[in-house]
Amino acid sequence: MTQKLEEGAVALGPFGARDSAPRQVDTAVGLLQGSFDFYHYPRVEFEWPIDWSVNPLDNTWRWALHSFQPLYSLVNATVTAETGPVRERVLLAHSFIEDWWASHADREIEPSPYSWRGHCVGLRAQLIAWVNLPRGEWQDALVEAHAEELMREDVYELGHNHGLDQDLGLLALAGLHGREDWGRFAMTRAAKSAMVMVDEQGATAEQAVGYSFYVLRLLRQLKWNAELQNLPVPKEILRYQAIPEFLTYATQPDGRYVPIGDTSPVAAFNAEGISTWAATKGAQGAVPPRKEIIFDRGWVFGRSGWGGQTPFEEETFFSLRFGPGKSEMDHGHVDQSSVTYFSGGSPLVIDAAFGGYGDRAQHTAEKSERGHSMVLVEGAGDFIRDAPCTLLEYSASSAWSLYSVQDRPYEEVLRTRTLVYLRAEHALAIYDHVVLGAHATAVQRWLINSDAVTDDDSPASTFRATVGSTRMEIQELLGAERGDFLRGQVDPLIDGWESRAPDDRRPAEVVRFRQRGNVATFLTLLSTGNITGESSGDQAVIYAGGDVRYRMKMAAEGRIIVTTV
Repeated sequence: MTQKLEEGAVALGPFGARDSAPRQVDTAVGLLQGSFDFYHYPRVEFEWPIDWSVNPLDNTWRWALHSFQPLYSLVNATVTAETGPVRERVLLAHSFIEDWWASHADREIEPSPYSWRGHCVGLRAQLIAWVNLPRGEWQDALVEAHAEELMREDVYELGHNHGLDQDLGLLALAGLHGREDWGRFAMTRAAKSAMVMVDEQGATAEQAVGYSFYVLRLLRQLKWNAELQNLPVPKEILRYQAIPEFLTYATQPDGRYVPIGDTSPVAAFNAEGISTWAATKGAQGAVPPRKEIIFDRGWVFGRSGWGGQTPFEEETFFSLRFGPGKSEMDHGHVDQSSVTYFSGGSPLVIDAAFGGYGDRAQHTAEKSERGHSMVLVEGAGDFIRDAPCTLLEYSASSAWSLYSVQDRPYEEVLRTRTLVYLRAEHALAIYDHVVLGAHATAVQRWLINSDAVTDDDSPASTFRATVGSTRMEIQELLGAERGDFLRGQVDPLIDGWESRAPDDRRPAEVVRFRQRGNVATFLTLLSTGNITGESSGDQAVIYAGGDVRYRMKMAAEGRIIVTTV
């Protein structure tokens, strides 16, 4: 089932917006009965007046509490015998807001570090307006205080989804109290954030596929709310209209977003237009015009097709990352030069993905260089998280496409990765060329779908496994040693895990090939077992069906030259 973005839908928080209808009912019933029961967390009882300093679980729980995320579900939940009429739940929401204000009217006293955090204030303001909080002495004081906080430039997060939530909160309060000046301020500032966040191709500064959709929702909601208040909509806000194209090409053949950055493998949303075909897995809409695309902000997406002769879900898909390094202001990961590979109906080579913010140690591991399929270097010092990665080359023939990226992820290391997509074989050839410092070892790592069943009889240069009914094979052609498999490690470092949802992490195989020397090179085939290869000197040949199909020459400075036989 695809999810559709409705015009004018209330922009809820990044988690509350995706709570299922049954979970919204659970949350509403819990609040009616005196307990907080939201997201994936266990139930927490409360009494009136509420202790707003409480932190029984983790910081995400506390963030949700102070951004009023449970109240969204309280009001939005389906009417049932247990939830009762919406009107009664709105009045209960008013009571929660009044209770919160009683503990926070003196802004010098903060029961929680999340009490007046900018993002929480923005989300809370949206809820206050959504439940149409009436005018009155304490109500007006609360709204004024929130507006003042939201206009503070020292806490505004320019170019971040948090900043857009702050703008949306201020705009919502402007509509509630008829303050055109607040609304104009919010839209002017939101336009500055939109310029930073969304480029002309629709790629966002978030460095995470899932959060690109969230930015789309926020900008679209800002436009809709401004129009309701007869406020001008700056042209920069309309950049959201390009985001569906990015999301379309970031959708795997299983109809889910490729989980790169802080992104779980959720079903793609139907933002209409170009995204409809991918979100419905070819059931509706028009076929997107391209099979491969480069987004200048650091993304390569490619696929064998969009359904037709091959069923949509059985097409092949790959991704390659480059672009600016990891910033603390975004939801990206340390994933420059990393690859994902989907074929035969399943993700095969994967990203560690995103298991939520509750388990900080796990999330740190997911974000780190260990959560991705790329080359790391042992003995070269610390990984440089913010090192930029440059797209050096793109070339193509009728039979293959070639993408080459390069970065300096360690002080004395130059890392070049070239991905060659072999179209007829639906396979990838990956050439890694790493200039090392002294006494260092290059480790090429591949994170494998946690559902994979490993073939223990694989040769030393090869990894074979089965994912569902799909056979997968990784073959290294240049003689690098395959190390021991790593799976579900927690000590000394968290490594070898895949996250599919909050609190849903699974041990996943990490296949590692090692090479020492001043220059380390790997030529690796990722396939469903339909190709093989061999090398001699600086030459390699790739076979399909027993015949030579490609020749590859490893040239100077990490380049590779591909010819079709």
